[in-house]
Amino acid sequence: MSLLELHTPNGNPVSFEVRDGTNDHNVIYSICAADEYELRGVTNLEGWALDLGAHIGGVALCLAVDNPGLVKVVAVEPVPMNAQLIRQAVARCAQNLYAGVRVLENAVGAPGTTTTIRFGFRDAAGNVDHHGWVGNASMVYEAAPVEAHDALEVTCVDLLALKTQLGGPPAFVKVDCEGGEWPALEQIVALDSPRVIGEWHPVLGHESNAALVEAFESAGYTVATSGPAGGPGLFLATK
Repeated sequence: MSLLELHTPNGNPVSFEVRDGTNDHNVIYSICAADEYELRGVTNLEGWALDLGAHIGGVALCLAVDNPGLVKVVAVEPVPMNAQLIRQAVARCAQNLYAGVRVLENAVGAPGTTTTIRFGFRDAAGNVDHHGWVGNASMVYEAAPVEAHDALEVTCVDLLALKTQLGGPPAFVKVDCEGGEWPALEQIVALDSPRVIGEWHPVLGHESNAALVEAFESAGYTVATSGPAGGPGLFLATK
């Protein structure tokens, strides 16, 4: 383990607990330096924000630091070790900048259901260890992966119940949940957030982003997409 100190896309100091020899570093650099989720300029949010597929908290912590007007940032992350790293980062921050960050150890999928999350991938040659902490729902695989791994049955979060509990639509939603976006798509759209950004994955019979784009546009959103036609690809839905 080591402490990775960077700046948010808006230039504010932020730090993370990362596992050496894994893609933790890559994920955080992609968020902070490459601004994968277009956080630059997102600085005046109020209310609450939502990070679906939070990993070790890259987007959640950046949102909290850059937007002191956010009362709460909900990080949904089913892999227990990842969730713990977010909590450790929150506890370590002496300035209490992450006070509003709340971690839910749930999966993203159809509300009221459970799914098997696979993580901690490993093999004798160490070929899969680097990406071993990106949790993948069982629904992504036609057959279970052959590499050694851990598995956990996890309840899928009810996003509309969360919306009701927190008093209305989130100001910002990031979605990157390795296929869970498809069974949760109706709820993600119904959150009615003015800005939803994330990554879609070519799984569960979806060979393009057409169904996702149609769902958002039918709800009054403007949708921009990038990446290969066959995915995975990024999308930004705004209204």
